[in-house]
Amino acid sequence: MQVKEISDEIWHKVTKTPMITYYSPERVFIYLHLQKQGLKLELFTSGESIEGVKNLEYKRGGAKWGVLYITDTAQLEKTIPAIKRSYGLIKDAIRNNEPTGWYADSELESNEDDERTAPNDAL
Repeated sequence: MQVKEISDEIWHKVTKTPMITYYSPERVFIYLHLQKQGLKLELFTSGESIEGVKNLEYKRGGAKWGVLYITDTAQLEKTIPAIKRSYGLIKDAIRNNEPTGWYADSELESNEDDERTAPNDAL
């Protein structure tokens, strides 16, 4: 993969499970899972839509993360724009001191929750 070619700051760590984590360098922005049928990338999206990346649809968690599957080598080049966008989004989030973890709510979700739970002053 060409992830580390995006920036000299990016570093990675290989874990005991078949997974590689890529750092921005401050925080993880990609979890790369090695699977029998190919690669599964969980990328930081900041809750934004990135072409080719499906939003994670967990009830609580993953609001700022998405997933992309690579099943053959022809798809590798198509993933680079998504990876670059993820890297840019994590750098922006760090600069803006935004939470980026798995349980971080997207700003849209947070605003919707605030509206639902805000006291009604009109009563």
